Amino acid sequence: MVKNARVLCDKEEAIEVLKRDPQSIKYVDNKLRNDLNVVQTAIEQNGWLLVYASKELRANKELVIKAVRVNGDSLEYADETLRSDRDVVLEAVKSIVDSSKKIKFLKGFTNKNDLVNYLKTNSQGKTF
Repeated sequence: MVKNARVLCDKEEAIEVLKRDPQSIKYVDNKLRNDLNVVQTAIEQNGWLLVYASKELRANKELVIKAVRVNGDSLEYADETLRSDRDVVLEAVKSIVDSSKKIKFLKGFTNKNDLVNYLKTNSQGKTF
């Protein structure tokens, strides 16, 4: 963790700190929380840290997919439009263990055929 909880304002320093301690993103200056490289450094280690990303980055599909691959539950912090995006939801569900959470996210599918196809190809005899 960052000593004395000082705010990290330098991009390169922030990235180096986040490589060692991704939780330190809470000490990163708000301007840097809108920097793709800075935020990506943290969420690649802990998808939950998407919560600290700027509103704009929480709407970045590629970044959100990276976050949900690490931790599917981080979908909760994605922009609303991505919480029902087929590709994003399917990536999130792949990394979620809790069946009730899978169902919660899959309910957002507007295309029920996508949901049925997902269940057919991913259930492998398991019940949700």
